[in-house]
Amino acid sequence: MIDRVNAIYDRYDQDAASRWSVFPDVRPVLPRLKREHQIQLGVVSNIGRCAIENAFPRLGLGNLFDLIITRNDVELLKPNGAGINRALEKLGAQKSDALFVGDSVTDVLGARDAGLPVAIIQGGESARAALLAAQPDYLWKSFAEIETIFAT
Repeated sequence: MIDRVNAIYDRYDQDAASRWSVFPDVRPVLPRLKREHQIQLGVVSNIGRCAIENAFPRLGLGNLFDLIITRNDVELLKPNGAGINRALEKLGAQKSDALFVGDSVTDVLGARDAGLPVAIIQGGESARAALLAAQPDYLWKSFAEIETIFAT
């Protein structure tokens, strides 16, 4: 039964992923985070693995992440923090050393449920007013603002 349900979700996920685009500064910034700051990068998505595996190479994100957790890997999706906690565990990362970056209210709620600070990039899934109401720790206009955390 679950295989039939997953097949239905996979079709919707593939359709949604076909319209995805990447914030302009993601592709240059992610490699710098890994190279210059030795940051481990993970993805926690409510989208299924099949759609992610097809979309990421097309988007130029194919080999940038150390770990990808999808809806296929967890029982409870965001806004539950289970997937985020699983990613931290698999990466061997401490919550005190982690930052969750997303683009939606669901991401804020998931990070809060997992006990993490959260940065939100505007222009994604949720409107600015809803994001402000969710009170992320950081509300950025571009992904490149993540580098301000490392500026000394």
